[in-house]
Amino acid sequence: MTNQKLLVLAGLFAAPCALVIVACSSATTDSTTPAPAGTTPSTTTGADAGSTHDSAVAAQPDSATPTPTPDTDAGAACAHPPTLHPAKADAGVYCPFSRTAGGKDITCAVGEICCETPIDAGASTCNPGGPAAACPIPKSVVWECEGPAQCDSASAGVCCGTASALGADSTCSGFQKASGFTAAKCAASCAAGQYALCTGPSDCPSGKVCTPLKAVGNAIGFCL
Repeated sequence: MTNQKLLVLAGLFAAPCALVIVACSSATTDSTTPAPAGTTPSTTTGADAGSTHDSAVAAQPDSATPTPTPDTDAGAACAHPPTLHPAKADAGVYCPFSRTAGGKDITCAVGEICCETPIDAGASTCNPGGPAAACPIPKSVVWECEGPAQCDSASAGVCCGTASALGADSTCSGFQKASGFTAAKCAASCAAGQYALCTGPSDCPSGKVCTPLKAVGNAIGFCL
């Protein structure tokens, strides 16, 4: 057989093998079915991407049993010593911790009382005064007055603050404070456990000095 015939036969036998190689090569490619046009293939990761703490809602305090207002201020309680604040004839009682976001503490209208709410019960509020005046939230500190100028001098001319004790402030060295302060109300005279409050020297009787103390976050004067 001539060399030309041998080359032709070799080419015939080589062609099927080439086809087989092509087929086998195609079979080894990725068999994953492509996603339809316009869709995004899903992927699986080790953690759920939707489970984040950003959307969690913190539990709120139980306002049904509010915490009493603390005797010391929050934050830099010792930055400023307590000072006297003279009463204004055309203004009511100052209302501590009544500020809202970005605002300032307010002064209630003449005849209103300030209800200083417990620390977890929201901002303090001004409420209608009078003999039957009361705060809507339990354990609030009632501020009817801070001195005799806010009381009716004819029948109840003394502003009496109720506190369990007066003494040195253990939190702020050199300061004085009233512990267990619960209310400041007008009366004809102060009973046991009460102290005459003042806004200036002339508010106290002879022999007494108007001394500024801290009482549940408010700086007020006591006749001592």
